Amino acid sequence: MNNENPTNPNETNELGATALGSAPVSDASASVAPVSEPVNSSGIPTPPVAPENGGMVNPVPAAAVGEAQASASPESVNLGAPVMPTEPTPMASEIPDQPVTPGAPTADGTVVTPSSGVAPVTEPVNNANADMSPIEQPIPGTNGSYNATSNVNSNGFVEPTKVADVGTVPPAQKEPKEKKPMNKVLFIILIVVLLAAIAYGVYYYLSLGKSKTAINVKTNPVTLNLGDTLSTDINDYAQITGTNPKNCVLHTENVDVTNVGNYEYTVVCSEQTYKGAISIVDNAPLMANPKNVYVSVGSGEETPSVTYKPEDFIEADSCNGENCVYSFNEDTDFTSYVSNPGIYEILINISDGENKTGEVISNFVVLEKPLKLFMVCSKTDAEAGKTITDRLAIGPENEYINYAERVHTYTFTEEEDYLEAIGSQESTITYDDIVGQAIYNKTAKTLTIMENLGSEDLNNEAGGTFPNTYLTISEYYKAKGITCTFER
Repeated sequence: MNNENPTNPNETNELGATALGSAPVSDASASVAPVSEPVNSSGIPTPPVAPENGGMVNPVPAAAVGEAQASASPESVNLGAPVMPTEPTPMASEIPDQPVTPGAPTADGTVVTPSSGVAPVTEPVNNANADMSPIEQPIPGTNGSYNATSNVNSNGFVEPTKVADVGTVPPAQKEPKEKKPMNKVLFIILIVVLLAAIAYGVYYYLSLGKSKTAINVKTNPVTLNLGDTLSTDINDYAQITGTNPKNCVLHTENVDVTNVGNYEYTVVCSEQTYKGAISIVDNAPLMANPKNVYVSVGSGEETPSVTYKPEDFIEADSCNGENCVYSFNEDTDFTSYVSNPGIYEILINISDGENKTGEVISNFVVLEKPLKLFMVCSKTDAEAGKTITDRLAIGPENEYINYAERVHTYTFTEEEDYLEAIGSQESTITYDDIVGQAIYNKTAKTLTIMENLGSEDLNNEAGGTFPNTYLTISEYYKAKGITCTFER
């Protein structure tokens, strides 16, 4: 047997099996230890003997005995001498409720209790003629069966059947990880994106549906005053349905607001052109720039109506109409004006003979002494586009004769800014906190406002008494960085 120790036959092998005897099988005189089952001299187990059968052993199949005789050697098996058990073990009866007699004590003094479930022997067996084939019994460490012929080695030991090779053990399979539930925030984001996509789809569908609606454009007749600014808002020219007005284009390039007449404008929507009419009319009142008249006390007292004419109070070619005609107001009384020094407003009426009228206000200035010249002192603020000019009256002896006026001139680079500043072109205007006579120049885009300066105003600015001679006045303005010139 594999792994047995020759010096100690009773040592167990690696599977826990023990050798069947300590003496050679061929030695018939060797003592055999009592076993629970009777055996014969060949070492083959003998079936137990039932007491009810007169001490006879249970029959053994002939086929099994034949296989045992064929594999056993003549030296180790005595087929002619039957071996009887030293003490037969009583067996339990298969008949229910039948009492069982305990077996007789064995050689070592123990009593074997009968086992239940063993069928009684009905006929005696002659060991001399019995089938001596071994009864298969499982050996510890085996798979429960063995071959009595092939597993007996040369020493008479039965080698246990080894467990068949099961091959390579597959690696242990890892249990699949439990999937974590989807992150709630990610789920919410996906829902929001989905809703946004649906909303966009609905919007696109509705927009597509609207785009298929018929476009209707109804142009409006437009009337503008001469010199007015053209609007760029398409809604001022047409009523548009079926599409957003921003999808349409307004064309007014052929309209000239500086000339009276009828013009055409167009509105283009979805490659369709719609025409409209613009009329430029001159409904503005007649206007002209005022011109002050300066006289000394007593001038023209005898014939004032002949000495002073309406045209003397209007700047030449400043009327905004054609064939302008000027006349004095009925309340004008030059005879009383020239008797006392002062500033008098003169109202001039304007007409063109075509039901258009207007008026302008000029100043009639009566001086204490005859006027020799005006000292003109100017300062320009180029960044602000503004020039301030002081005009001071100088008498025959180069003295200041107590009359001065300050002129504010504003120059505009954009016509839109100029038109906004002049408004309706009144004779008296308030602009930039300045109130005074207005002089308009549309060609140069300038606005001139003239205000009168009294002696009190000049004294306050000088911080005392204002200079009263030509030389001292010149030095006064020179100290302010202002250069003065003369105007006759």
